[in-house]
Amino acid sequence: GTIPRVERGVIVTLGSGATLNLSASTGGGNAGQLNVSAPAGTFNLLGTVRGQGGTGGLNGRFELDAGTLPSYAALRSVLASSYLTESQFIRVRSGNVLIDGATQVRQFRLSSDLGSIAVTGSINASGVTGGSIALASRGDLIIASGARLSVAGQTFDSAGKGGLITLESGTQRNGVAGSGSVSIQAGSTLDFSV
Repeated sequence: GTIPRVERGVIVTLGSGATLNLSASTGGGNAGQLNVSAPAGTFNLLGTVRGQGGTGGLNGRFELDAGTLPSYAALRSVLASSYLTESQFIRVRSGNVLIDGATQVRQFRLSSDLGSIAVTGSINASGVTGGSIALASRGDLIIASGARLSVAGQTFDSAGKGGLITLESGTQRNGVAGSGSVSIQAGSTLDFSV
């Protein structure tokens, strides 16, 4: 199932003694989804989340709407260990975001309402069929040298399509477009292979 949206506050914290179990039965089935809303603040995930899919099922899904994201690396590590790896949809309302290290998730979407996004690590959305990666910023969107975005698949999906990468900068706020640009630097890799 879905854990109801962990609601609005300046700081939303899942404490170190807390446990949220979104896992499916080991016999089969898909894990659930965790939604968190802290549009004026931050989210601290200090407790335990379990989101493992059952045999043949999908792992858990995660959605976050936050004012700021002080450390994407810390969040990435917790989401991976919690098996919230089917989809991760993250909205950051202010501040810049650095995507470093290794992210592995089937569907990844991150937007920065006011800031820039820089990718220096890897986002791996590959699978039997290709996954999806979407990055959108009002400021600059930089895919740095050495960064890797992969939506590679072993075969096309039922619609005959491979994976999808969407890169967008200069997004609108209150009808006014931002001034950012997309920079895919030499030495970076975007992998669409099937």
